[in-house]
Amino acid sequence: ARLQAADPVRRSFLTPGADFPIMLEPAAPDLDPVAWAQANRGLIDDLLLRHGAILFQWLSCRLLSPQSGRRSVPPS
Repeated sequence: ARLQAADPVRRSFLTPGADFPIMLEPAAPDLDPVAWAQANRGLIDDLLLRHGAILFQWLSCRLLSPQSGRRSVPPS
């Protein structure tokens, strides 16, 4: 599964030319990371298999608001 140019997350790596770990970060500050992860489980699984680890860079998102702070993505 590949990320497309219009996807709400950007993909990058810590070191140029490396493929481990992959970093995902929101393309917009209002992206709901939990909703995105729930809707993209297949992509997350594929990226984990291909790259071994994912760093989620969600610092610009409102991750710990009272409404979203207790949500999580349960294992499939």
